[in-house]
This record gives sequence, C-alpha cells and structure tokens, in this order.
Amino acid sequence: MKIVAKALIENSEGKVLVLSRSATHPLYANHLDFPGGEVDIDELSIDGVVREIFEETGLSIKREDLSLFIQNNRNSHESYEAYSVTTNDVSPVITLSWEHSTYRTFYL
Repeated sequence: MKIVAKALIENSEGKVLVLSRSATHPLYANHLDFPGGEVDIDELSIDGVVREIFEETGLSIKREDLSLFIQNNRNSHESYEAYSVTTNDVSPVITLSWEHSTYRTFYL
C-alpha cells in the first residue's frame, strides 16, 4: 500500500509552515505543499513523516510530538495521513531541499 504522510507544523505564534514546490519538481511543480511525502515500504508512517520533514526542511521533529489527525484510506492501494506538531520556536531555521523553492508561514 502506498502511504503519503504530511505534517502541519505550527510555530509558537500559531502560524503553519507552507512550502512551495520547485519548478523542477516532477509532481505538481510550483504548487503549495506541506512537509512530508511518500512513506518507504519498510517504515512506519510516523517515521516516514519525521524523515520527510527533515529531508525537506531540516527540522528535527520527535515522533512523540506528532499527532495523527487525519487518515484517509482512499482505496486498498493508497492511504493519506496528516499529522500535526507545534514547535517552540517563533521562527525555526528552515533549510529547503531541491523539492521546494520557498516557504512561508500563515495563520489558519
């Protein structure tokens, strides 16, 4: 089963991190995105989202700080999950991977 896990990362002011996919991204170039991605076949989804957050933003998030708030099994082959976490920083240092070109924070 393909599992895609994303994260809503909220800073201490209540703003959520939103990434902009790069123009060279093979899927949905230039679209807005949340950190996360496809979970590897040999890992738990919570470990996959921790790994993806680090790869895409440079942020180290502890798995015990994440809360699953949406799980959508679209069919027997695909599942989409969303986690949430709040950081203690107002402006955490973000280091983007090649997948994303910019980021912003927004109030929900």
